Amino acid sequence: MEDPEFVPAVLRTVDEFGADPENIVVELTESILDVDTLVIKQSFELLKSKGIRIALDDFGTGNSSFWMLHNIDVDILKLDQTFIRGLGSSEKKIDFAIVEGVALMCERIGFLTVAEGVETRDIWEMISKFGFKGIQGYLFSRPVEKDAFEEQLDKYGMKLTV
Repeated sequence: MEDPEFVPAVLRTVDEFGADPENIVVELTESILDVDTLVIKQSFELLKSKGIRIALDDFGTGNSSFWMLHNIDVDILKLDQTFIRGLGSSEKKIDFAIVEGVALMCERIGFLTVAEGVETRDIWEMISKFGFKGIQGYLFSRPVEKDAFEEQLDKYGMKLTV
């Protein structure tokens, strides 16, 4: 992010491949906290002005927190798998409250929510009830090539939307 060529390089790459900027997402990780907040804001404002979206990864753990939401204009919040996996245990009532609360907050703010670590159908069904629009995990498949991915979507009657 501190490299002044980062944003221009991203924009050149999008242009070079004729990609739709709305299909490009730049993910923030904890390492971003080592960079000046003003630099981050300016870089992301430029990317967003071109239609590129910003995601906050691993929300709720480490330094990826409410401070980031307050100071960086993001579009997508990815709730850390720690809380999602806790939904599988009836003893972890706090995880239900956190997941539900984050989902409600994101709905009110207008963020797209993604649940990380979705590994079982039960967890997927719970996440759907909370209003999460995206999942990340091995429920449907381990990483695969493009053709196999499209077959998986067909198999489950799913459509790729972002």
